[in-house]
Amino acid sequence: NGGGVIVIPVGTFSITTVTFPAGTTPIWLVGQGAATRLKRRSTLSAGVGLLDIRGSNVTLDSFVIDGDVTVPVGILYNSDFTGIGANDPMADSLTRNTSVWLHGGTSNFTCQNITWRHTGGFSGLVDAMDGGITDVRFLSCRVEQCRPNLFGVTAGAAIFGAWTGGLYVNGDGRASNPGCVVKRFTVSQCNF
Repeated sequence: NGGGVIVIPVGTFSITTVTFPAGTTPIWLVGQGAATRLKRRSTLSAGVGLLDIRGSNVTLDSFVIDGDVTVPVGILYNSDFTGIGANDPMADSLTRNTSVWLHGGTSNFTCQNITWRHTGGFSGLVDAMDGGITDVRFLSCRVEQCRPNLFGVTAGAAIFGAWTGGLYVNGDGRASNPGCVVKRFTVSQCNF
């Protein structure tokens, strides 16, 4: 809660949700590149990420996040991911086990030199539905072997795409909900 630089040593660390709360001083979580791996230990609660960002001034730097999903699940359109409406990308079946989840009210977030592997939900989810999010940067990151879901209209044909393995930015932006937007969002020199 006091912020500062937190250095993760070389090794594989099995974790559940780690929350970066609102109201703390700046936090910089830095690993040792590919030699540092944070691995999801178990199924996460609904509405939270493995690294659950609720505060501002957070930097994630130089480590691997392994969601430990190596066999994709078939997801059917119009039935398996309903929420606000049919085929809702924010349905629990798609967001559960997300690796990095930014919640409303977050600002000044940087994710650099991070590699996501085998994500269980989205690699990164920028969720502004409960409040605006500003100044988000994904720099020199890599998404690989992230296919948590395959989509289709029937069980035998659930073979299409894996957009849930990537980055998802969710905001409203309508006049009826003007604060729920993402401003100054940057993705640079990333590989998907």
